[in-house]
Amino acid sequence: MTIQEFHDNIQFILRKEKSGYRTHEEIDDMAHLAQLEHFTNIYRTFSVDHKVHRDLLPFKETLLLNVYEYSDTNLGGTIHNEECQIKLPSNHEYTRSIHQYQVDLIKKIDEELIVGGDRTINTTLKRNRRYRIICTFDGDAELILSHGDTLLTPVGAPNQDGEFEVTLYTPGTDDLNFVYNLDSGEMGSIVVYQLRQSAEGNIPVKVVDEDELSNLLNNEIAKPTTEFPAAILDNDMDGDKAYVLFPKQSIYGELKYLKTPPAPLYSYTVLDRVETHFPLTSQDLLWGEAAINKIITLTLQRLGVSLSDSQVIQYTSQKQNEEA
Repeated sequence: MTIQEFHDNIQFILRKEKSGYRTHEEIDDMAHLAQLEHFTNIYRTFSVDHKVHRDLLPFKETLLLNVYEYSDTNLGGTIHNEECQIKLPSNHEYTRSIHQYQVDLIKKIDEELIVGGDRTINTTLKRNRRYRIICTFDGDAELILSHGDTLLTPVGAPNQDGEFEVTLYTPGTDDLNFVYNLDSGEMGSIVVYQLRQSAEGNIPVKVVDEDELSNLLNNEIAKPTTEFPAAILDNDMDGDKAYVLFPKQSIYGELKYLKTPPAPLYSYTVLDRVETHFPLTSQDLLWGEAAINKIITLTLQRLGVSLSDSQVIQYTSQKQNEEA
């Protein structure tokens, strides 16, 4: 149902109920509140085991996650922040699931042996590929990744084996340079592998609250790991909602969520008392026909007319018959 048909039905029922005329702006405002009410009611009633009620299918979204342990990068992907947070998209309403992709090593791209001092390694990384960079060193070392004029400085420390591992995704990048710094007299190596998504499936990221997280972190058996991480909903540095990963790590995966229904908009002008509707600049309601009838009922209630769903269906059918 187009937004024009929706408004026509509302005005038709208002006339039949002798409730008076309402402006398009009033109808849009009340319709948006009505659809948000219906959206929330359906989700809370039917969101069992992350299944989506058929009425909410138009609002399903999947966001590719490329979270890196870098600061101030324009390398590409979805999220880049020092704290490895999954920042929620502006139209996010409810999270369905977060999954981490499993990856396989395909082939070795480059391998370099470095002896003390600064060394720049030019490695060509193809577009739309995923890579893993493993650095091994004996003493103190610093690794800086650069792309053009952008420096990508890894955050964190090497593991107990003296290795520092970085996983990254290159959606629109060709060349990536490595600046590898070792103390004089020390030795180290850098190896670059190309990855691919594994056929073994994805690993769910467990979303928990603060109490659950505290219990997990204090449980040596159930403690989150890089292979099986957990996430808690919090705010990022800008005050926006974001999932914080435990342990802090890079993640390549997906966020499945339901987006907020966009606010309806009946776009029009009035000239010499003649109204002209502009469908191209309007915003239709995205719901299916069955849900639209319910939203008409809820919109009418907010406009002061209380009818049952069946009465609304009778009115809309009557309007269709009169037009025919």
